[in-house]
Amino acid sequence: MNFFSQFSSRYSDSYKSKINKQIKIVKNLMGKIVYVDGAEQTGGTITGMWKKALNKLPKTNLPAEASAKAGGQRPSALLLGLGGGDVVRLISKKYPRIKITAVEIDPVMIEVAKKYFNLERSANLSIIKNDAAVFLKKNKKKFDFIIVDLFIGRFNPQNFRRRPFLLSLKKSLTSHGLALYNSHYDQEKREEFAEFYKICRQVFPVSGIIIKYRFSRILHLAVRP
Repeated sequence: MNFFSQFSSRYSDSYKSKINKQIKIVKNLMGKIVYVDGAEQTGGTITGMWKKALNKLPKTNLPAEASAKAGGQRPSALLLGLGGGDVVRLISKKYPRIKITAVEIDPVMIEVAKKYFNLERSANLSIIKNDAAVFLKKNKKKFDFIIVDLFIGRFNPQNFRRRPFLLSLKKSLTSHGLALYNSHYDQEKREEFAEFYKICRQVFPVSGIIIKYRFSRILHLAVRP
């Protein structure tokens, strides 16, 4: 048997979406991977990337998590961009008491996440079908933890990389809260990322790059140290 055959596709399903165009789910011995227009979105290296990012954060980084252990209010997380739900599973494992609100604009992606990744069984998860920018603009609630994982294919839509969105993001954090922003990164357009990172530093008192991948950078953003 060819050594690499154990990693080959066992099956694949495809869905058409008005928003994400083609969504493909591939299953092999390494697990399930979601591709959007050919770009990996969930599973595979994406899971590894988020594991590394969350491992950079100590379990005590959310004061509300410590409070919940003592019988206090449970911490809250906001996920902008659901994908297959990698981040939901990883956050739930790291912070067992956390309540997660996930905002996803694509109904097809929501169904994929439920069908292939059993997100319906997540008791601590609430899924809202909405545009992330519209949701944040109208949002009045404060979250302890926000993850921005908004992509069409390999790139963040441009409106999510502008100051108004980042200001709405900041407004939605508690005073001790933090955000992780998964930014696309193009080696041939490094100045584009540099400009985006500059805006992040202007909006957030605390900012830093905690993960560097070939096509992405994960930023840590916070209201205070």
